[in-house]
Amino acid sequence: MPRSIVVAGWLCALFSALSVWLRSFDPSAFNHDVAYVLYVAGQLLDGRALYVDIVEENLPFVFWWSRPAVALGRALSVAPIAIFNAMLVVGIAGAAALGYRILRESIPANPAAYAFSVVGALCLLEIGAPGYEFGQRDGLFAIAVFPYLFAAAARVDAVALAPRWTLLAGLLAGVGFVLKPHFVVVWIVVEGFLFFRAPGAWKRIENRCIAGVVALGVLAVLAWTPSYLEMIALATRVYDAYATYRLPVLLGKPALIVFAVAVACFFAVRAGSRDRALRQILLVAAMGFLASAVVQGRAWDYHYDPLEIASGLLIVVVGLGFWLRPEGARPFARVSPSRAFLVLWLVFNLVAAGALLRATWQVLGPGAQERTLVGDLAAVAREHAFGRSIWFLSTSIVPAFPVVNLSEARWSSRYCCLWVVPGLYTPAERQARPFPYRTPSEMGALERGLFDAVVEDLQADPPALIFVDQSPDKQAFRRSEFDFLRYFRRDPRFARFFADYTPLTRVGPYAIYRRGKPGEVLGR
Repeated sequence: MPRSIVVAGWLCALFSALSVWLRSFDPSAFNHDVAYVLYVAGQLLDGRALYVDIVEENLPFVFWWSRPAVALGRALSVAPIAIFNAMLVVGIAGAAALGYRILRESIPANPAAYAFSVVGALCLLEIGAPGYEFGQRDGLFAIAVFPYLFAAAARVDAVALAPRWTLLAGLLAGVGFVLKPHFVVVWIVVEGFLFFRAPGAWKRIENRCIAGVVALGVLAVLAWTPSYLEMIALATRVYDAYATYRLPVLLGKPALIVFAVAVACFFAVRAGSRDRALRQILLVAAMGFLASAVVQGRAWDYHYDPLEIASGLLIVVVGLGFWLRPEGARPFARVSPSRAFLVLWLVFNLVAAGALLRATWQVLGPGAQERTLVGDLAAVAREHAFGRSIWFLSTSIVPAFPVVNLSEARWSSRYCCLWVVPGLYTPAERQARPFPYRTPSEMGALERGLFDAVVEDLQADPPALIFVDQSPDKQAFRRSEFDFLRYFRRDPRFARFFADYTPLTRVGPYAIYRRGKPGEVLGR
């Protein structure tokens, strides 16, 4: 392999690691779901029980996986997000090394620089494409599944891979499917394609490993977190309030542009014998990623990250194949391939790193916010509630998380946010004017249970600060007249509790109340 390729690879690795490390210190780039996962992981280390003390609709595996990052961060007095990001970089590098070995064995006719460039581009896409969503489970799934896709391409070409590589690829993919079961669609479409191209492929070791890991995951949930079944019932009843089944919304994502370009490249550039199978598998997988995102029906950007990564990699593979063809290389005959690889790698990595560093929460949660909102809220919480509890009256997890993490405050509720509330009302009720609040006697068992849980948590750990979302565009309520204080004050217990709070200040759409009268501090 030319020295310039190796130099480019190390420089890109350095830039990528630096960009991930730097984003650990930017409050606006601290993903809200990652922040909550790390907070819950810390709570589990402190002895709290998932699905009992913490109401959560997601599977437990990402919380279990994140506990070492929190434990190590506590031991080293380092922010857990920095350890978490470092673990992700190591995971990306490990999966890339496995992918490289599979590509080298499956396409031995291509130079080592080909496999090196494919996995290098994959690493950059896995780091740069998610942007603000870096660390979400969808991105973790993408990291885990690509070695399996490379092995599937080898199967199309009837290449026998070393069992150790297929075993590792299958186990890693199984972990990915356990983390994000929605992407089982990808497994189905890839195996469906192989059924017609390579009969009997379904018996290979990768599939047995995937099935085994998924089965172990199911058993682990039933054995250690049986209460998760109750969370499924809860989410089934209320989570549809966050769904959107309008195709213009589901398909109006930037990742679809990358996918369209990838499809155009696939059909515009004739495949060679050395990359035909890999191109086909990447296209089939991209279609599976798209189907998975649409089926989830949330139109949240991170659901499309695997699609963007697979589409970007397909463009790279088509480009590399064109470069390696004699007729495609003639226009660049005076350019050394090794120098070209060096320049392209560096440019690509700089763009990816820059995109990652600029990525921040912009228009998620309660309306459009400024880049400084998270930091401003965290500053208030740090000044008035350091080491004490805070609570956000909001249907959105952001910006409560990462404000809790950044301010080193506690969280006063078993719920990450009031995500249950919108699902208690029909779409017509949510848009009614005036809002049809129910009296306690009119509430069903689920709504009464929510009130009981909220009051019980607040009385057990009274928050020093309460942040009330007063945005006109609250998540899932859309532009509704719903008012959190009017809603909860219908319960006399909450009304008595909240009487101890006085207005402190306002930051963005959040009215902030402190416990006690001016100059007085109550409780813990």
